[in-house]
Amino acid sequence: MTETIITSLIVAVPTLLATILSNRKSTALMEYKIDKLDEKVHEHNNLIDRMYKVENRVSILEEDIKNNWQIINWEYNTLLNWRCNMFEMTKSKYDYIIKNVIFNEPKKEKEIFKLLVKGYNAIEIGDKIGMAERTIYRRKASIKKKIQNLI
Repeated sequence: MTETIITSLIVAVPTLLATILSNRKSTALMEYKIDKLDEKVHEHNNLIDRMYKVENRVSILEEDIKNNWQIINWEYNTLLNWRCNMFEMTKSKYDYIIKNVIFNEPKKEKEIFKLLVKGYNAIEIGDKIGMAERTIYRRKASIKKKIQNLI
């Protein structure tokens, strides 16, 4: 009987040691994989936080763009109305002039009219297109006369 116990102990001790060593390696590998998984989860959560911030910034920028377009449209319409009043015409007549008359005018008069509508004065227009100030005033008077003849 003691032989059986001794034989069992001889077989059991190495098996037990092999099992313990195997479990340690397995546990260490699982801990390593869990740590790596935690890092990936942290990176993922960080990405989600950053995307949330980006989406907030985008929505703020979209709102700013919308507000700026409203301001630009208001300023454009105000300037357009002012320019139309200067030439004593309505917006529909202005649109008619832009679509039909401007493209039949000499090239320089087209440029001058577009710059006038944008709000440039005679000196600035002259500098921009390389003409004398007096010439700009004459062309401006010619444009005004042609427009008044249409109205």
